[in-house]
Amino acid sequence: MVEQKSDVNPVELQRRSPLQQASRLAAMGAALIVGMLHVSGLWYQAIDPSVLLDAGRGMVFILLSLGLMGTARLSLVLSVLLALTGLVVLLSNPSEARLVHWLELFLLISASSALTLQLARSD
Repeated sequence: MVEQKSDVNPVELQRRSPLQQASRLAAMGAALIVGMLHVSGLWYQAIDPSVLLDAGRGMVFILLSLGLMGTARLSLVLSVLLALTGLVVLLSNPSEARLVHWLELFLLISASSALTLQLARSD
């Protein structure tokens, strides 16, 4: 069997547009800041189960920010899904919204735009 060589270089396939790079970098920074804000609640709130769950959620955001440094789509999808939970809190009671909820909304927008750009480029 004769192998046919493709004209497409695999390195070219992994290159991202500047807008895609910027949106993924913004999502990574937002996920890192959101995670740090969730974990920092351990220092300024009384320890109870809801604060511990919030800190655990923050650790997931920090781990997702590490995943957003790469090129995989899974970290983008998980970031969107996890940021949707903050959107529910933001929409249900806007008067009690904190900075972290607004940053989760920014994470949702930037991660979903990076995912959309990546999916559009792969087609």
